[in-house]
Amino acid sequence: MRTPETLIKYASTDTAKLILSNQTLRWSSPELFEDPWELRADPQLPFDHLSVNQAMLKTASAMIFTRDLPSGDLNHPLYKAIRRWRTEDRFHDESEAYGALSELLSATAGTLELKLRKLECAWQKMISSARVLAMSD
Repeated sequence: MRTPETLIKYASTDTAKLILSNQTLRWSSPELFEDPWELRADPQLPFDHLSVNQAMLKTASAMIFTRDLPSGDLNHPLYKAIRRWRTEDRFHDESEAYGALSELLSATAGTLELKLRKLECAWQKMISSARVLAMSD
């Protein structure tokens, strides 16, 4: 990797003078960022476990009725069930399939909630120990 020709540090005039006089550069914690376009300490996911579960159920229901055989992991139990249901003409429409899948996968919403919480905790842990230094050519 080449050494960058420029270093960009956004700072107030007073902070810039301090950096130059002390010849020190502070690595910033993402927890201190205030710019909405910067890396955020709070992940603020635009979805929750219920919306992910609903999207998953809608997608799985649609896979049963698509014209072409959907792609996926051939060994996954849900994919195997979808292929079997397609050949059996098990459901009359997507809403019937959605209802059946909702019952079959009812525990999935709770699992998704736990996984999203773990993701948020891992993000918080990473943010608390990460520091950012932006360099550019």
